[in-house]
Amino acid sequence: MTDTKLELLLCGNGINFQQGDLALSTMALVRSTAADGREVRTVIDTGHMGMRRNILEALARAGLRPSDIDYVCLTHVHWDHVQNVDLFTQAQIVLAAAELESIQGDVPRDLVTPAWTRHLLSGSRVLPVTPGDSVIPGIELIDAAGHTPGCLAFGVVEGGVRSVITGDALPWAEVGRLRQSALVFWDLEASQNSILRLLELADVFYPGHDRPFRLVDGRVDYLLPYDMTMFGADPSTDGLKFGSPPILATIDLTDGEPVGPRWTKAELLL
Repeated sequence: MTDTKLELLLCGNGINFQQGDLALSTMALVRSTAADGREVRTVIDTGHMGMRRNILEALARAGLRPSDIDYVCLTHVHWDHVQNVDLFTQAQIVLAAAELESIQGDVPRDLVTPAWTRHLLSGSRVLPVTPGDSVIPGIELIDAAGHTPGCLAFGVVEGGVRSVITGDALPWAEVGRLRQSALVFWDLEASQNSILRLLELADVFYPGHDRPFRLVDGRVDYLLPYDMTMFGADPSTDGLKFGSPPILATIDLTDGEPVGPRWTKAELLL
């Protein structure tokens, strides 16, 4: 990989509520150089509709408009990572062929890929790829399957430091520390193998729903301080509680396959 410039547009966050998921996903911008010397601008993941204004503001801070983006790379097709692809009218949309083929809208274990996802990603602008393809200068396409059938991670080298934008193959830093995840909608073994492979590949990790981090002697070393403001409530608000995420509490369906850590069988079978 050639040197590039990696910028964090929006930092992911793994906060959830009993009513559902906040699902703020990491968004990154990569600036690289084409063979003719032209700057190539790539956005990795596009978040959900609740992030739309923040995306436009983040791009403006980077001196860009959505129409300036050449490529949109998707780690996978879950709703919280793809909904804003329509903002990028001039961009080629890059995602794994296996991921595109998996969009059916009727998979009982994958509740976060609705049927309309295929319509959102229809058209000639979609470029199905396989891991290892050379598509964008300075960006490596890495197999990260497990969370979904065609998860991709994206590798970048900047100043000799190798970073990987992992999507939900490695959703939180704690998953990296524990070297396993329960946020799996396709295959636990493949997920485990992807996590171990990603941890060997990079110095810095940009997880799907957490701050960028390194692992130092088995400990998480975040590169950014935690920063979140909640509006409409404060720590003294009656009924407000705090709890840790269920990192390893895998829930299965009747076929014994994982569906992630947040739903029970009774909820899924309603």
